[in-house]
Amino acid sequence: QRLEVGGRLLPDLIQLYQWLHTHLSHEVTVDRAYKLSIGQLCSQKDKKLQDLYNKSKEQYNQYIKLVGGVIGQGAVRMGNRIADDLPLIRYLSDLEEEGEGNDWLYAV
Repeated sequence: QRLEVGGRLLPDLIQLYQWLHTHLSHEVTVDRAYKLSIGQLCSQKDKKLQDLYNKSKEQYNQYIKLVGGVIGQGAVRMGNRIADDLPLIRYLSDLEEEGEGNDWLYAV
C-alpha cells in the first residue's frame, strides 16, 4: 500500500514543484518564502494550481499517516503534515540545510 500511495503522490508533487519553481523563481525571495504560507499562495493563483496543491496535500498526508511519519531507509521522521498555514519554504529546498533538503519532495 505504501508503494501504491507514494506512486500516486510523486507525479502530482513533482508537477506542483515544477509549477512553483517555474512561476515563482523570479517573484518570491527566500525571506518571503519563510513568511508566505503555501495555502495563501495557492489561493492567490488559478484554480488548476489550487486543485493540484489540494490533491498533493491530501496524498502526502495519507502517505505520512501510512508510514507512521517515518520516511526512507534512514528512518527520517517527517512528523509535519502538509497544512495550508505552513510556510512556502517547506516546498522548496532550504539552502541553510545543505544536503538535507527542507522540502517534502526530497523527503519522499
